[in-house]
Amino acid sequence: MTAFPAGIQVAWNCALMCACGLALGQEFKGKAVNTALGPMMNMGRVPQGGRNWEGFSADPFLTGESAY
Repeated sequence: MTAFPAGIQVAWNCALMCACGLALGQEFKGKAVNTALGPMMNMGRVPQGGRNWEGFSADPFLTGESAY
């Protein structure tokens, strides 16, 4: 699987984020993968959170735009 960086959203480039999502979807379909376990849409408000690194950002607006 291709590993796209979770920080891709910091470019605020919606077309780039969409292209990454489409590429992952095509790759999943080609390999008969039916479950994607990331990235998560949590904002990581608790520093001790063990899964904060999987999220897009601590900024709620940026996370919402990235998820949409």
